[in-house]
Amino acid sequence: MKRLYWLVFALLGIMLAIDLSLGLSYTLTFSVLALLYLDAIPGGVLLGNFVNDFYQHRSHKIHRLHHIWRWLLSLIGFAGIAVLTTLRKAHLNLPSWVMLAIIAIALIVFSIELYSDRHVLPDYKMRLLNRGFLISFVLLFNSFFAYFYWGSIGMYLVFGLYLLGFEAGYAVFQVLAKHQTALAQRLSQGSLIVGHLLLLIPWRLSYLVALLLITLYIGFDNPTINTTLYEATDIDHDLAIVHKYRFSTYGGLLGQLTMFGLLVAVSAIMAQPLLAFFSPTNADHFWLYNVALNWPLILISLGISLGNIRHEPQHI
Repeated sequence: MKRLYWLVFALLGIMLAIDLSLGLSYTLTFSVLALLYLDAIPGGVLLGNFVNDFYQHRSHKIHRLHHIWRWLLSLIGFAGIAVLTTLRKAHLNLPSWVMLAIIAIALIVFSIELYSDRHVLPDYKMRLLNRGFLISFVLLFNSFFAYFYWGSIGMYLVFGLYLLGFEAGYAVFQVLAKHQTALAQRLSQGSLIVGHLLLLIPWRLSYLVALLLITLYIGFDNPTINTTLYEATDIDHDLAIVHKYRFSTYGGLLGQLTMFGLLVAVSAIMAQPLLAFFSPTNADHFWLYNVALNWPLILISLGISLGNIRHEPQHI
């Protein structure tokens, strides 16, 4: 699987290179990704049918969709996310109250989804939501906010740090803990907390160190949660991995909605164009975005992380 992942990264890099060389401003990349997501929907439905039949020892057959109301709610929620995402690329003259209403509706939809799945992986859900929120915070918000520290290379520094931390996190903490799993877990949690605290310091070098510490935690947590889910005796292992990515996605969407909510509020109060954050040309508004966006998101993320650490068993 690692080789496959690196092949995907290589193809993505080639596609980005073509996109940038032709001056398409990521239009090609996002269009291809959108088509891939649409193409995956039928396969996901068929996989769900197969998995349910397989584990209930039934002959495989095509099933009708169940819980249609949840499918409709999901479409409404993702439609709201799509509208908000479009704001980064297109000038839509939507009033602030309309955008805040879209964000509120999306939050309600995903809250209903989480409540409906309250009995699914209850002991691991907070950890998975935290994982998704962290990834969204690093890759989405900070890929744009890094401009105010490092200019046009900021986005690439963030992606580079994420890849480094994601790939090396597990090995780093295992070596530091001399392969004592419980100690490695505590070190990774300490890295996560220190990373958040360093992000509060408005300094370029502490910013990079902070992001690296957070991504090292993500890199450590990903394989350990996989191992935990596969070795647990009270849950279905394969379905648990599917739920892992579903709840991680919910956490990522929560991060996006939180960021857009803050951004819309800041834009309305300060009469600052919404798109200015996604297309910065100078660092004049550093303190505005730092105080009104960066610090609140850091504190929210830190609160979720501390809640996760408090309820997470101190062993893997």
